[in-house]
Amino acid sequence: LDNAGLLEGVHYFKQDYRTTGTDIAKPDIKIAVPGGSEIFIDSKFPFDRFLEAIGEKDPSDRARLMELHAKDLMGHVNALAKRGYQATGNSPDYVVLFAPFESILSEAIDADPQLLHKAFEKNIAIATPTTMLALLRTVAYVFSRSDLAKNAAEITDLAGELLKRIGKVHSKIETLGDRIKSTERAFNDLIKSAEENVLRPARKMVKLGAPSSSKLKAIEDVDDEVRQISPKEITTGDLFDGEDDSDESDDDDK
Repeated sequence: LDNAGLLEGVHYFKQDYRTTGTDIAKPDIKIAVPGGSEIFIDSKFPFDRFLEAIGEKDPSDRARLMELHAKDLMGHVNALAKRGYQATGNSPDYVVLFAPFESILSEAIDADPQLLHKAFEKNIAIATPTTMLALLRTVAYVFSRSDLAKNAAEITDLAGELLKRIGKVHSKIETLGDRIKSTERAFNDLIKSAEENVLRPARKMVKLGAPSSSKLKAIEDVDDEVRQISPKEITTGDLFDGEDDSDESDDDDK
């Protein structure tokens, strides 16, 4: 499982209890497939007769023990089918029975060529390490594609939120710019009023001999232009291009 790229507690769970009717089932492994599906794996494979057979030197006794091994395996298939793991949750209509090594299944098939077919009729798929790894890597690939889809959706949401916030900042900058312009106009109006109503009469008084410790200088208008943000529509590309634009503007200022 780990070699296939799956993480315990994230992609798969050991001995997860399931309720099947009035009974409580406990599959060895539950794989949570994206989309809510679940694949159940049973690893309690019978191999007592198999071990006896491979230690037997007499060919006829060996063949007889392998036939018993095939019957033991089919008996386990029948018992596993009755547990109904596949009837719970959103599981596919089969349970995977894991054979710990290739020969333990191949010898059973030699003794009973219809074994795989009979097992699948019971909704039990028997998998060896090779076929199991292929299945698990397929599941891991589905997880990776699902994660990419989730990331893409999240990026889209974040981009929408970022552009919304940029719009708010843009609006506040425009409001501040308008207020600065309004303040500038008010300041210039004040200067004009002060020149006409205060400074001009004061200068006449100085010319007529009124004491003055300093010369009354004219106050200049403020005519600095408030920069405007370009009304160009902001796109993701513009945000990145803006880095180059800022460098160019810095060079121009220098």
